[in-house]
Amino acid sequence: MLPGLARLASRLGGRSVTHRIILHDHLNDFTPCARYLAYLGTAVLASSALVQVSHSEAPPAPCAPCAPPPSADAPSNDATAQWRIYTDMGRNLAAQGQLEEAGRYLRRALEMAREGFGPRDPHVGSASHNLAELLRLRGELAAAEPLYREAVALLIEAYGTEDVRVSAALHTLGVLHFQRGAWAPAQACLAQALEVRRRGLGAAHVDTLTTGALLAETQHAAGLAREALRSLRLVVETQPRPLQPAGLRRAGRLAEWLLRAAAGEGGSGGEASAALLEEAGRHLAACAEALSSAPPAALPGLRRAAEERAASLQAHGFPDAARALAAAVLEAAEREAGGRREGLGVARALGLCAGVAGHCAAGLEDPGAVQAARREALALAREAAGITGPLLAAAEREAAEAPGLWRRLWARETELEGLARWRRVWTTRIAALSASVALGRAQLAAEGGAGAQAGEAQAGEAQATLQGALRTAQRWLGEDSGATVPGTDALLEKERAAIRGLRAAVLDLLQGDSTLDERPATA
Repeated sequence: MLPGLARLASRLGGRSVTHRIILHDHLNDFTPCARYLAYLGTAVLASSALVQVSHSEAPPAPCAPCAPPPSADAPSNDATAQWRIYTDMGRNLAAQGQLEEAGRYLRRALEMAREGFGPRDPHVGSASHNLAELLRLRGELAAAEPLYREAVALLIEAYGTEDVRVSAALHTLGVLHFQRGAWAPAQACLAQALEVRRRGLGAAHVDTLTTGALLAETQHAAGLAREALRSLRLVVETQPRPLQPAGLRRAGRLAEWLLRAAAGEGGSGGEASAALLEEAGRHLAACAEALSSAPPAALPGLRRAAEERAASLQAHGFPDAARALAAAVLEAAEREAGGRREGLGVARALGLCAGVAGHCAAGLEDPGAVQAARREALALAREAAGITGPLLAAAEREAAEAPGLWRRLWARETELEGLARWRRVWTTRIAALSASVALGRAQLAAEGGAGAQAGEAQAGEAQATLQGALRTAQRWLGEDSGATVPGTDALLEKERAAIRGLRAAVLDLLQGDSTLDERPATA
């Protein structure tokens, strides 16, 4: 085990844990449309309405600039009244996933803002930004950029370069450049936004931390490993305690970068590498401590954040660190379930642990230790699959009722409740399919060295597990997830993308073992 992680593993009692190749951050986040909704609902007339972006490796979600606060001097006429109505309509349509229609209303809102307030009024900047954000979420990045630039220019003209509303507009322009892979302009926008936010909001403000973390990610993507490490270290050292989910993600990300540096990606070896390992261990211990000390209400978000970090550590070749953090995730999931090994959170944690155990087995040399780790992975994967089976059956019954559910809920204007219930179905599906993939992978690994007869049986089980998972994924992807409500596909696209990713993993496994039943077992 890496020296800097020894104390963390010791504190966790050396508990055996595992890994899973694929983990998805969609289970703990709203879709981009829902985040956009939250932004639109508050940013139009608020003086401070910034949406926090959960820091992760994925492109960030919207973080909107503030529109001008209500003022007695602001024009009031037919055009400004229509601006408000069109903006509200655009917001409501975005909530329903009808992004094309929402775009038409937000374009009209921009036209009315120009007519009612005047072409250089900051309200026009706010309306430009609203439309730019929607276009970005639709993937129309080239069309969004001039609108972002107009918003930045108008807000600077109205408030000067040191206003936090301008910093928010610069942040979102940086987000656009980040998504386009334009690292230099992204860094320029984010660095300027960060300095303004530090001065205007303080170094520990959530928006300052969000911009600092995204700047670090941009630097890392641009190949500036040392600068990225320095930027993210400053964010993690400044963020408040106890850690919240976004803070845990950042601390885990920093630990991963430190481990990379110690392994040679920026480290110089010797004492420097030992110091990097020690620092990484401290940050991972802080993540584990946040999980162990969190109140029940905070556990779900923290657990999901830690799952993401553990999966990323495993994927980047740090199984010892992933194993230690996965142990903390499983303990948190059991505490969340009242000390019982049941529920979706426990199943996800067991699947994570199964994957970590399998990955650790690949790095062992002693044949007995390898087989013991593979058996552990298989037992954990079986337990995870056993938990998700009944949960999936219940979710599928709910899915069968979904069309009627959508109609009833929409009639009562509780569409977000309906969306939440439908997303729970997909969350369960993803967890169940993930458990099947973990089980199939563990069965493939355990097949070797189990004796001829047992090995053949295990290989057959693996093939059946993976082929069943493939058929299930294809059926789900062929569904009309929007039921009777037009446009809701966009609200579930992240979930469907996760299923597509799992389907691809199953295909890879089946392709790699297409002759399982013809292959002689390893003694």
